[in-house]
Amino acid sequence: TGVHGTVYSIRDNPKLIVKQQPLKYHHREVPVALYLSKKHVIPMIYNVYDGKRYGYIVQERYDGTLGNIMDRKNPNISKTGNLSMKNRTKLKNAVRRFHRTGVVHLNMHANNIVYKKTPRGLMFKVIDPGWAVKVKPTIIGGPQVKRETEKLARKMFPSSPYNIGVAV
Repeated sequence: TGVHGTVYSIRDNPKLIVKQQPLKYHHREVPVALYLSKKHVIPMIYNVYDGKRYGYIVQERYDGTLGNIMDRKNPNISKTGNLSMKNRTKLKNAVRRFHRTGVVHLNMHANNIVYKKTPRGLMFKVIDPGWAVKVKPTIIGGPQVKRETEKLARKMFPSSPYNIGVAV
């Protein structure tokens, strides 16, 4: 459950979840989420529904969030509370793939990065692109994109102390 929506497990299919959110947030998130799902940088979206008051996104289920992994009791991390180098690289690559799409998340934090256990280890993807915006094609990750991102963040979240580090 987040600020703008609730996520439900599907009893008949444990590989899927349903995200329910008010239509005003749903209509903002769906176009960019569908674009990112096709680019394989967020969990796969299988269907989208509009109800009278809520919108629904049927999406691939992941095992947990980076916030869960950072919990020192989690068996996926070392006893010191750090991700292994291999998993740090996978995490960095997931964020890099996201930004290479030309989309800036504007709300990226540990609970908006999910992981799935696979035979090849952990796989990371970014979730919840409700505030994400597509930026003009430039050198992705360059100083111009960082300036554009920070400008957007200050405009959208003028009172937020967190908009300084949005260009992860």
